Amino acid sequence: MSNVVQFPAKEKALWDAVVAGVTEPATRAGATEDQVEKFLKQFKPTFEKFLFEYQMKLPSMPESLAEEITEEMSKFEKALQDYSAGLVMERLMREIETFDWRNS
Repeated sequence: MSNVVQFPAKEKALWDAVVAGVTEPATRAGATEDQVEKFLKQFKPTFEKFLFEYQMKLPSMPESLAEEITEEMSKFEKALQDYSAGLVMERLMREIETFDWRNS
């Protein structure tokens, strides 16, 4: 039996967090809906560079070993996602600081 361990990108949930994290504070600070949309459109290609997906095919092995490996790989997946999310948020903060809100 072969097992596949996936590292799926959680891009939708992360993008939704970016949109929510930008939209509410930006509008409260006086940004228009068009400005927010322009910013998000500009930032999305940068966001997409951080996405990562990988599938690993494991050779046949006893089920108990496959379960242990799958569990460890799930922990690794979570750590990688958390790290990537942190990088995205750091970059997002930098993009917000440098975006020309007045002339958009």
